[in-house]
Amino acid sequence: PVFSRTNVGKVYARGPGLEKSGMKEGLPGKFTVFTKGAGPGTVDVKVTGGKGEDVPCRVVDSGDGTWACEYVPSKAGNHRVDVFYGGQSIPKSPFEVSVATIADATKCRAWGPGVEGGSNLKEGESTEFWVTTKDAGPGELEISVRGPKGLLQADELTVTDEGDDTYHVQYNPDHPGEYKVFIRFGFQHIPKSPSDRKSG
Repeated sequence: PVFSRTNVGKVYARGPGLEKSGMKEGLPGKFTVFTKGAGPGTVDVKVTGGKGEDVPCRVVDSGDGTWACEYVPSKAGNHRVDVFYGGQSIPKSPFEVSVATIADATKCRAWGPGVEGGSNLKEGESTEFWVTTKDAGPGELEISVRGPKGLLQADELTVTDEGDDTYHVQYNPDHPGEYKVFIRFGFQHIPKSPSDRKSG
């Protein structure tokens, strides 16, 4: 029989790029893999983004039993970092890393009858509101509305980019009852989100 001289159990990795929190989109995540005493082998790293996309990772053999690794997540969300030595997963791999946005959702603002006001919405009549993300930094705007029958579908909710980081939103409260409007920017709720409205 052939026995491998590689002992992957002696390999470990540490660094901010493997921590559960603290990582930011667009900024480098660095970590070091320690292989001293583990026998011959090479380090391979696979980083997977929140939507299943591959994130490139640079791996450099420092020549002293350590390997310097660095990747740059382009989007916020949950990432998975798989670390291999000699083709085998090292202890504690895969690492789950939550990447936060550098966007500041507190700088966003929403206004209009679809999200505010004392009077009820009229059943079957389209309502509207506006959202501005100016000065909030880079990030993805997510808008959803939940009514008495569940989340409104794409044909019941339209978002139009009016330029200058301002968005016009229309939705149709076609059933009487409670409506809840969720507005998130960079995976964070903006001020006053979610907001409650009533149709009927």
